[in-house]
Amino acid sequence: LWFARVCNRRMGQDWRPDQAISVDLEIALLAYVEMQIQTLEDPMKLALWSLTGAYFAFSFVLSLRGNKGLLVDLKAMIEHDEQYQSYVVIPLLERVQGEHHVRQHLLPSVHVTDLGVRMGVWHRRVLETLLILGRSSGPAFINRNGVQSSSSDMNELFHEALLDLFEEQRDLFPPNICNPDDVTDRYDVSRSFRRGSESRAASRKVDSSDNYIVNRWKKKERAGHSRPSQPINQHYTDISLCLDSFLRYTQAM
Repeated sequence: LWFARVCNRRMGQDWRPDQAISVDLEIALLAYVEMQIQTLEDPMKLALWSLTGAYFAFSFVLSLRGNKGLLVDLKAMIEHDEQYQSYVVIPLLERVQGEHHVRQHLLPSVHVTDLGVRMGVWHRRVLETLLILGRSSGPAFINRNGVQSSSSDMNELFHEALLDLFEEQRDLFPPNICNPDDVTDRYDVSRSFRRGSESRAASRKVDSSDNYIVNRWKKKERAGHSRPSQPINQHYTDISLCLDSFLRYTQAM
């Protein structure tokens, strides 16, 4: 039965898109992580939840697909932390369409969003947590073994938090989420945060050009190795000149 269900999902016969994280659920999720940070005594668990909370915040505010959020680079975070003060820079160790001759994809963000997501605080927690662990380079998000976290690592903690919230505050979840199995089946770090971010942007009427700039590599992913189809002016847009678009988008989150 399990094998047949997985096959149906893989072959597209049973298509269930990831459930978007709602605004209320995102806020509750970050509050849950804050509670863990304040009450945990085990240093390793404290470090894991500190990093996980930052991953949840970064993924939602910057509209990141799960595996992209795991590419945050610690050394570049330290370098850009010293360079910028008025906004936060989240650097991903990957070059994308529109950026040339650089190893990092730089994602600027406001320090505090309209929802109260404290990007500056989460950014600082990542740096402080990894400093305590004696790290100054490599991936910012690591698992219990000290290696780069995988989507399954993040999903484990994501589902743990969601299941606890489902038991305590079921009204945070939409009507189609009826039981714990629905929670683990429908929510996934792969796209739940990105879908939630895009939904928030639509509800706040974020300008389409700002939305496009922040989510510009969505077409790149769909195109695979081919060059994505996009307006001619977007082919020549340097991402380093789009700071205002990122700040407007992240402020709306």
